Parts: sequence; structure tokens; C-alpha cells
Amino acid sequence: MISNPIMAENQNIEYKESWRTEYLKWLCGFANAQGGTIYVGVNDKGDIVGLPNAKKLMEDIPNQVQAGLGIMPEVSLLEKDGKDYIAIKVEPSAFPVSYHGEFHYRSGSTKQLLTGNALSAFIMRRTGLRWEDVTIDDVTVDDLDGDGAITAADKSIIGKANPTWTGSISSNLSWKNLDFSFNIYTKQNYSVYSPFYKQYTNYGDRGMQHIVMDFYI
Repeated sequence: MISNPIMAENQNIEYKESWRTEYLKWLCGFANAQGGTIYVGVNDKGDIVGLPNAKKLMEDIPNQVQAGLGIMPEVSLLEKDGKDYIAIKVEPSAFPVSYHGEFHYRSGSTKQLLTGNALSAFIMRRTGLRWEDVTIDDVTVDDLDGDGAITAADKSIIGKANPTWTGSISSNLSWKNLDFSFNIYTKQNYSVYSPFYKQYTNYGDRGMQHIVMDFYI
């Protein structure tokens, strides 16, 4: 049972006055760290300001979290002094959780985007794999410099970690008693190999997670 907030924001608590889809990044960070709770309808000081659409959000938020993160949160409707607010609690995840291909992590009272070595170390730690244990299927060795021998001179980067461009579009539409929302995110013209892809193929959207890295042949 989730109780009323009584303390300042910390490693496991975040306050938001209203709900936005982008706050899935904060839930992603909690899931990748020690778990935590977002209280929606509460300002930064911990004062309850209330939510006029709390009952509708009780239906929307679980669906958005499951679709965007592949995890199921505990969502509770709370009330104090006649004001409704919502608590969204996520447990620490045993596997890496991503939001639109990005891995977020809760550190102190901040949300950090994991990249580079920090991301690689996090993935390896969470999966229990080591780089020397990773095999790459369908890879051949070629004499790229044409000297008749396979040497270090044949090593060449074939991956492209940085996309040429990224883009996103989102919208929320409502008419009478109908509501419709969507969020589209894309990365174009980049190439990476994920040694973890097949491990998570059976976990739905989680199979799309990857490490942004260069690789060699």
C-alpha cells in the first residue's frame, strides 16, 4: 500500500504536478536503479495540488507504462483534504529497461541518461555477460587491404553509432468522451550490433534494446 508523501524528493521519490508521457523516462530510471515512486498531483515542495483528471489517468498511465517500458507499475489513487493525486510505483528491474532505445538511471534525486562506457557497464552488469562471452553470428574475416594476409591492418569500423538524424512527434486529441494520443520516435541512418538482442527477443519491445557502439570486422 502506497501512503501519502511526507518527505523531499530523493533516490526513490519524485513529485510532478501533472502527468506527461515524457515522465516515462523517470520511471525507466527508477526501474534501472533501486525502484521508486512518482507522485502526480504534488508540487516540488511535497504539497498536494490535486488532479482534476485523476480517474482517467488511472486507466491511461498503466497502459502507457506497459507499452513504453514493458513493465507493469503499481498505480494508486490517493486523496487528502479533498484533493486526488496518483502514486506510480515501479520495482527495480532484473533486466535493462529502455524508453525509445534510451537507458535512463536514477542517481540521487536526478535522472541520468546512460551512454558510452556507463551504458556498456550497466548492460553487462545487469545481464551478467562479459564481452569475451559474446559471439557474433554470420561474421566472416576478409583481407580488406589485399595483402594476402589477415592482420590488424584489416580491422575496419563497419558500425555507425550516431544516426544522421532523429525525430519525434506526439499529440493528444480529445472530442466529447473520446481521447486519442500517440507518440512516434525514429532514428535514421545508423548501424549497430547488439549481442543482447536475441537474449531479449522473447520479451516483446524489450528485444529492441541495444548498445550504441562501434564494432569491427
